[in-house]
Amino acid sequence: MAVELGQSYRVVVPHLLGFKCSSRPAQPNELWTGPQAEGVLSVCDELGIQNAVLVGHDFGGPIAAKLTELRPKAWSHLALFSANTFKDTPLPPPLSFVIMPRIGAIFQKLLFSRPSLAMMLRQGVGRPDISLEKAAYLGDSQQVHAIATIFTYALTNLDSLYPPIERALSANERPSLVGWGDKDPFFSIDQGRRTAELVGGTFSLYKGAGHFTPEECVEEIVADLRGLIQ
Repeated sequence: MAVELGQSYRVVVPHLLGFKCSSRPAQPNELWTGPQAEGVLSVCDELGIQNAVLVGHDFGGPIAAKLTELRPKAWSHLALFSANTFKDTPLPPPLSFVIMPRIGAIFQKLLFSRPSLAMMLRQGVGRPDISLEKAAYLGDSQQVHAIATIFTYALTNLDSLYPPIERALSANERPSLVGWGDKDPFFSIDQGRRTAELVGGTFSLYKGAGHFTPEECVEEIVADLRGLIQ
């Protein structure tokens, strides 16, 4: 998607903390939205970016919310794809097992191991012609640890972590887009429509797509983003 958009626009895709070439903090509070947003802003400052279209997928959604709060005038448009922004989002099994009393800790270790995360990557894709590169998404052992830490922290602290995200997005007044796959196994279509209502944006439903919409719906998303910007 970034390659296609890069033919017409300047596209910046920063590595989040804990991922790829960025620093690798280990603690949950170091990987949550505040430090992540500050890191993105540092990249923007270094590159001289002052007015940009803000796009977030999955955990990028909560980070985008924090960015709109920290520097509201820096973003001309907002686009969110397959991202949870509510504390009461229904969790399908096996994710719901993580927050169960007594057995939750056991499921955390099982679900967020490398083999299990690889399985979730496969299950998260709706379109049969799309295959995600496991090495790119999971990375090394430190990146797997970061993914597991973020997942666990988010799921076990929904009541405290997500109300600020919802409040930040409810204040959004910039032109916005929310995109969702109709076969997303993690977040329902209703959650997508609810997100679009929260930010006051348009809603696009991508038929046959799962959770990884930026990989599965390149042409559709590029067209939608062009329509949002123009």
